[in-house]
Amino acid sequence: MLFRSTGLAGGLNDAGDVVGKADLPGSQTHHGFLWKNGVMHDLGTLGGTNLCSNAHGINSSGQIIGISSDCVTSYHAALWENGGPWVDLNTLVPPHPGIQLNGLDNYINDRGEILTDGTLSNGDNHAFLLIPCDEKHPGQCQDYSMIEVPTPQTNAPRVEYPPTMKQGSEAPVNPVNQFRNRLMRGYHIPGQAAAPRD
Repeated sequence: MLFRSTGLAGGLNDAGDVVGKADLPGSQTHHGFLWKNGVMHDLGTLGGTNLCSNAHGINSSGQIIGISSDCVTSYHAALWENGGPWVDLNTLVPPHPGIQLNGLDNYINDRGEILTDGTLSNGDNHAFLLIPCDEKHPGQCQDYSMIEVPTPQTNAPRVEYPPTMKQGSEAPVNPVNQFRNRLMRGYHIPGQAAAPRD
């Protein structure tokens, strides 16, 4: 597809590959793009009613994190890798009734770990850390393991985390401490943008 001149860069990796979104002719929809070696590639969408997409970030392996949507209200966090197509992140994590991973703010690091957002059945929005099941993360049993990153609260009751949030022991691991430990080991996850990106 031929892009128009209106576009927005969303991320850059160490190889100089750029991702973002650009309007299609008519400027009614936009697709995520990958700009590599001076050539812009259309990343498409998830299909169906998802007419728009946006690429937010890219890591050193060329994995792209982004969003596919109906261009108005329905958003799906999505991953693009190995030449595509986009894959809905909701299909890559263990069953999680009542949670829809939206991807309005999401990031991916060089280990393939994804920070994204999701909406609970009561309408609350939370952050989630997705850890891939691969040689860099032994012991995982799904494509992605999901850990909620809770919002700090004062005088909040102690939360009992489900067994899926344990890491090789019988004691639950507090997701905030786990996330903090990952950052301390030298992995950088940028801060959230001031406004949602679509």
